[in-house]
Amino acid sequence: ERWGTRDLTYSRWHRTLPDDITYIDLDGVEYCQRCYKILALVETAQDVGQEYKATTVLRRVAEGHKDMPLGILILYKKGDVGLERARVKRVAPGFGEWVLADAVELGDFLIKIHREHRCNA
Repeated sequence: ERWGTRDLTYSRWHRTLPDDITYIDLDGVEYCQRCYKILALVETAQDVGQEYKATTVLRRVAEGHKDMPLGILILYKKGDVGLERARVKRVAPGFGEWVLADAVELGDFLIKIHREHRCNA
């Protein structure tokens, strides 16, 4: 968040529309800084011990995209000074297992996604 808070005006407004006018927000898009190829679509939530978070639309977007980016679910725990740990799961293509990561390991995972990309720019 650029300003340290998240404005919910649009989300609240959208909920006033009829139920069949559906919408989700994407929490993150990892992309190549040079060629702008989408590398991963990311859904995040605070980890409160849940085993499930809906990712159906994220999976469909990832799997329907011509470049087939990863779909990743990240459930994170806040610590005293930021992100303490996270549970990470691939949700597209297919489903992976939960992987536990601290902040450094999560950063390494995201860096690896970028480093393995072969840029066309």
